[in-house]
Amino acid sequence: MHKLLRSAAFAALLVAAPAQETSPAPIELRWHGKVGDVLRLRTTMSQTVEFSMMPQGMETESSFVLRQEVRQVSPEGVGSLDVEYEAIRIDIEGPLSLSYDSTLAGEAAKQNSPELAAMCEPMLAASFHMTIEPSGQVLEITGLKEALDRTFDQLKTPGMGEMFKQLFSEDSLRRMVEVNTFPAQPLSAGDTWPRVLEVQAPRLGTLKLAFENELQGVEKRGDQECARIAISGSAGIESRDEDSPIPMKVSMDDSDIAGTMFIALDSGYLIESSLTTSMDLLMSFGENAGEEQEQEEGGMEMKLSLVTKQQTVRIGADAPFFE
Repeated sequence: MHKLLRSAAFAALLVAAPAQETSPAPIELRWHGKVGDVLRLRTTMSQTVEFSMMPQGMETESSFVLRQEVRQVSPEGVGSLDVEYEAIRIDIEGPLSLSYDSTLAGEAAKQNSPELAAMCEPMLAASFHMTIEPSGQVLEITGLKEALDRTFDQLKTPGMGEMFKQLFSEDSLRRMVEVNTFPAQPLSAGDTWPRVLEVQAPRLGTLKLAFENELQGVEKRGDQECARIAISGSAGIESRDEDSPIPMKVSMDDSDIAGTMFIALDSGYLIESSLTTSMDLLMSFGENAGEEQEQEEGGMEMKLSLVTKQQTVRIGADAPFFE
């Protein structure tokens, strides 16, 4: 009888005792593309630009549908992809208002600004090739420079040329495809890794973006098990004034980067991301630009505020280009 009671008491303790928690197994983030895979990404970017010396700012919204098809994967996992723009939509509001939507047809297409059409339509007709490592880093982009050169030579308005460089440069395309670069070691929730990007900003210099990525865990998006990654960071600038008609010095007064992305665990493909970048720049003009005595010697200073919000989502083969 005593043995029976002891056994029952022991069993009751086992039932009452909380189960020991086990940490999720570390995950390995890698690009695992397969030949024949097609990835369609819709990226929407809104940008607000305000100048301290101008009464009206400028707002731009641009949307792209980018198609990537995996043509080959090497034994080492390096992928070769064909890339093309399937659709482009741009709306500009400010001192100069322009719009373009490649999905418009017939009479509706006459609403498109000829200046933007001259910039976008050659890019829609072009195709590019790139190679990407398992880490997610884009190794090479070919075919883009030739398309950029052909299109740029046809643009009649200098302002369109500057916008063209910003929207369709190799930096821009690389940022849409190289969504992140993954560390070699497996990651657990809370682990972080850095990423640094340099972006050429016409007439301003080189933007240096410093990101910190944090794996927050695994989350389901649709039918995909995804790594949820939090992104934070800041920006700096290396001023360059050789392209400016007057001496100019640009410095970063304040900046902030924040966002979230979801990466499919089985393929390493981007499923969804959002990123907001805020920058306050100080622009000094004159012979002594950037020096403390510039105001005393006839210099001029202007503040430029730039807020960019970018959202990217993977869309299906039959999904509409834009919502």
